[in-house]
Parts: sequence; structure tokens; C-alpha cells
Amino acid sequence: MTFAYSIHDERNLAYFRMPANIGVTGCADMLRRYVEDPRFDPGRRMLTDATEVTEIDASFLGIIVAVERLAPLIGRFSKKADSVLLVASGHSFGMARMMQQVVEPVSALRFHITHDVAEALHLAGQTDTDLTALNAAHDAVHSPAPNP
Repeated sequence: MTFAYSIHDERNLAYFRMPANIGVTGCADMLRRYVEDPRFDPGRRMLTDATEVTEIDASFLGIIVAVERLAPLIGRFSKKADSVLLVASGHSFGMARMMQQVVEPVSALRFHITHDVAEALHLAGQTDTDLTALNAAHDAVHSPAPNP
């Protein structure tokens, strides 16, 4: 699987799915593609399914450098923007918290990190209790990107 996102206007949601192996570069590229998409809306909620992630190539310093490089893109979120991260493992949770601690102080992005699918959907403003309908809609329209 590659990094992929889909935009669902009727849900006011951008939905991201991550592959098993991720790194700072791939995550940065996915954010860049989303923010540069003509359908980008800084007020749209974001939900990232990172439950398939098993390997993460990232460090605190690498995240800081990426955030500095992405500052102009991150700045396009001009008002509070909710980003929900659904993770499966403790390692993924810890890396997501590290990213949260770097990004939130310098941006309008606010992260909500959870292991629970129903909670993630609720935090993202969705009425679903599982990802079935959202994954089907995503598969019909997603924008894949290579996983560098």
C-alpha cells in the first residue's frame, strides 16, 4: 500500500491512509500533496488511519527539520484544524505524540491520537462506528502517492 488521501466534502473530511512502513519524507510529501490540492480547505477535519503502520523511520530531529521545511504549508492552516490520528501500536502512539509536541506549538493544527476506531471517527465529526463506509468511499476516489 502507498500513502493515500481522499477528500469527502459531504463529510467535511480529508481521510489519509498510511502503509506499513513510513518515514518523515513520505509523511511530508503526503501533507504537501494535500495542502497543494485545489480542493484543500484548512477548516476540513482530517482523519489518518495509521493502524497498518509497523515500521517508522523518524527521529525527533528529523521531525523538527521537516516541520521547519514545511512551515509555509503548515501555515496554510490559518485557524484551528483538527487532525485525528488512529494508531494501533504503542510505538506509533509515541511517534505521533512526538510529532504533536513539535507541530502544535508552531501551528493551528491540533492532534487527537487514539487507538479506538469509534473514538477516532467521533473526534473527526463522523457518525460511523467503524471504517467500512469510509474505506469504501476512499477506495473509490483516493489519490495515491509513492512511499519514498
